[in-house]
Amino acid sequence: MKIILPIKKYIESARLEAKLVEKVLEKDIYNKSHVIKIYEHFHFYKGDTQYYAIVFELLGLSLYEFLKSNSFKGYTMNQIKHIARQVFEGIEFLHSIDIVHTDLKPENILLVNSSYDKIKNYENIPINISFGEESDSGNNSFISTKNISSPSKSKSLNKKREKTLYKKLINTNIKIIDFGSAVEQNDIGSGIINTRQYRSPEVILECCRWDNRSDIWSIACILIELYTGELLFRTHDNQEHLSLIEKVCGHYPNWMVRNTKNKNLRDIFVNCRRHKDDKVVDIRKCEKYNEVKKALSHQRTLSESVCPRHHAFWEFIQYLLKIDPKERPSAKEALRHQFFRTNFTD
Repeated sequence: MKIILPIKKYIESARLEAKLVEKVLEKDIYNKSHVIKIYEHFHFYKGDTQYYAIVFELLGLSLYEFLKSNSFKGYTMNQIKHIARQVFEGIEFLHSIDIVHTDLKPENILLVNSSYDKIKNYENIPINISFGEESDSGNNSFISTKNISSPSKSKSLNKKREKTLYKKLINTNIKIIDFGSAVEQNDIGSGIINTRQYRSPEVILECCRWDNRSDIWSIACILIELYTGELLFRTHDNQEHLSLIEKVCGHYPNWMVRNTKNKNLRDIFVNCRRHKDDKVVDIRKCEKYNEVKKALSHQRTLSESVCPRHHAFWEFIQYLLKIDPKERPSAKEALRHQFFRTNFTD
C-alpha cells in the first residue's frame, strides 16, 4: 500500500499515477507490460487529515534491495538476460501506447519473488562477480575458477569468504513500478527527468525535447549495474557526469552541444580532433576540475567492466548507450539484438 502525505501536489501526482497504471493494465490484455497490478485507490481520514492511498499487488524486493542484501555482488548473466527481456518487453508495450516511464532504476523494478539459494562453494560463484580483490591497476578484477591453481588456495579463499555467501535468485520474474513521474507522449517536455545516475545526455544538456529513448539509456545503466554491482556513473554534478559519459561512450554530436540551453555546460566542450563535426569535454574548463579528474581516474570503461566471455553483453550495452538519442535503438529493436539469442554459462 502506498500512502501519500496530505500535500496537494503529492496527492495530485498519485492520482495521475493510479489513472496511468489503470490505463496500462486496461490495454494490457495479454500481460505484456510487466507493470505492477493496482487493486484500488481511495481517500481516507485520520482525525481531520485526509490521506490518499493506492493498493498494489504484493511483490518481493526491488532489484536494488536484493543487490544490497547480496553485498552488492551482481546478478548472474542468465538472470540479467531474463530481467532485461522482461524490462524491454514492458517498456516496448508502454512506448506502444505512448507512455514514457522517465524514472527507470533498480529501485523501480521489483522481483515477484525474492527467494534465493545460498551458494557456498567459491567455484560456483558466477564469473562476473568481483570479490573486491584488487588488481595492479587498482580496479576490481574478475576472478574465475581458472585462477585457482591448487586446492589449498581454493580452501583458503573459501575460508576467507565463508561468511559472505552469494545469494542466487530462484525466480527472476519482475514487475515495473512507480509511475509517479511517467508521462504520455503528448505531454513530453524539455525539462529534467530521471534519477541522476540513470539520466541520458540529452536530458542533462537540455538540447532537445527528450522522448522514449531516454528510457532506453536508463535501462542500459541498470543492466550494467546489475552485472557489476556498482553504479555505472557515480556522480551528482552535470559537468562531471558528461565527462564520465564521454569516457564510456565517446564524443558528443555537435548539434547536441550547440543546442544546449546551459552555457556552463556548452563552454566545457571543444572541437574533437579526430571527428571535426563532434565535440569533447575539456575537463580543465570544468568548475570542479580536481573532482572531475579524480572521478575520471576511477571511471571504468565497458571493456574494463565486462568479462571477455560475456562479449555479447558488452556489445549490447554499447548498442544501447548511444549519446545521440536518434541513434539509440527502440525497445522493439533492442529485443532483436544477438544478446538475447546468446547462451551463457554462469
